[in-house]
Amino acid sequence: MQTKFIFLSAGLAMLAMAEGCKKEGRQAEPMDVRPLVRVGKLIPAYAFTEGVKVQGTVRTKFSAAVSSRVAGAIDAVMADEGDQVKIGQPLFQVDKDTLENRVRLAQEDLNVAKAALKEAEAALLETDASYAKAEVDAGRMKKLYEEAKAVTKDTWEKADLQFKLVGATRERVRAAVESAKVRIVQAETTLLVVRKNLSDSLGVAPFDGVITRKLLDKGDFANVGNPVFEMDDPRVYEVCFSMNAADYERVGVGQTRVRFANGKEAVVTYKSPSVNPVTRTFEIRVAVERMPDLASGMLRDA
Repeated sequence: MQTKFIFLSAGLAMLAMAEGCKKEGRQAEPMDVRPLVRVGKLIPAYAFTEGVKVQGTVRTKFSAAVSSRVAGAIDAVMADEGDQVKIGQPLFQVDKDTLENRVRLAQEDLNVAKAALKEAEAALLETDASYAKAEVDAGRMKKLYEEAKAVTKDTWEKADLQFKLVGATRERVRAAVESAKVRIVQAETTLLVVRKNLSDSLGVAPFDGVITRKLLDKGDFANVGNPVFEMDDPRVYEVCFSMNAADYERVGVGQTRVRFANGKEAVVTYKSPSVNPVTRTFEIRVAVERMPDLASGMLRDA
């Protein structure tokens, strides 16, 4: 009886093992582990751009060194550093008294030249009258000698010589009249020059702006071309950048944009026509709006 129970138990165990083997064989089948791909329409979100990081210097677009156009001591200075000035406003005066005296002398020389012309013209009228009288006398003496035999040959020759002498004198007086006219032109030109020098002795502002630096003061001697003031026009600023020569062809005026660190953008308004042979760089410029935190000489990253 016990032997039958043992055989029955062993058979059930073998049957259970066989069922387990069948279950394990079903779990070992390969599974599809590929990721689920969703296909949709491509929507553009950002434009691809290429660029380089640069650092530039802020400066005013318009600046000038107001220089002396005549040599002399500075008589007066009418502006100071930081002053706002308007176009044409007087800034300094150079040697005014000396230049005014030169104008007066040139005016007197012109008056003398005009008086000399009047004198030469009066002499010409006198000579013309003498010439006409000598011409009549010479003709009359010629007839008296050749036709009437009333005078000697010597008398006729003297009358003819006098006529020729008066003719030569008339030509000399005519030349004096022309010379007087030329001297008048010279005197007028000299007067224009000294008047221009007097006008140039007053230094004026070339545009609306602010005085940034005073280089000479009252009493200093200024040569022609010596700057007395430096001034800027703060209404328009520009930023100047130096770029590597390798990027020269990538930059186009009116096309390339510069994006500053604050997010604002500006279009390139200038590109140097050549590359510096020493630094192998070229310059570009962009105009920027005037802002309270912007001053000439500051650096800008872009």
